[in-house]
Amino acid sequence: MIRYAIVMIFCGCFLTAAHGQTPNLLRNGSFEGSLLYWHNVDTQNWLATSQGRNGDDALKIRHGTAISAPVILESNAEYTISLWARAINGQARLGVGLCPSAREEAINNRRLWTEGSTQVVTLDNQWRRYHFYWKADVAQNGFWPWPHY
Repeated sequence: MIRYAIVMIFCGCFLTAAHGQTPNLLRNGSFEGSLLYWHNVDTQNWLATSQGRNGDDALKIRHGTAISAPVILESNAEYTISLWARAINGQARLGVGLCPSAREEAINNRRLWTEGSTQVVTLDNQWRRYHFYWKADVAQNGFWPWPHY
């Protein structure tokens, strides 16, 4: 989940296991497939063609969030979310979180709608690669029997 970004652009978003070479677990993390598999992208945000860092496309966010389609992760495994990002004008804040799909479990474990649920960086106007580290350690139950994040 991407939050609190104000006039920024990002591309090449990856979710991989923290150790070793693994494939990108995010579908369409490059945005080369338009906004396929990305949700909650409001009309103030759009796909920026010919503005990507590693390809043609990127997601430009003026405010709000962009949420990737859920992925299944291994319980208690460590994961890295990495992406290229930059602010368009001045500086912008980018917050990234790894939130379980089971909303009640996410809230109870302070992984949704709390200050500690995101890792925040300040962007400037230079493309930089950012890395965020998370452990898939929230127990899943009920409606979400597999660890969906």
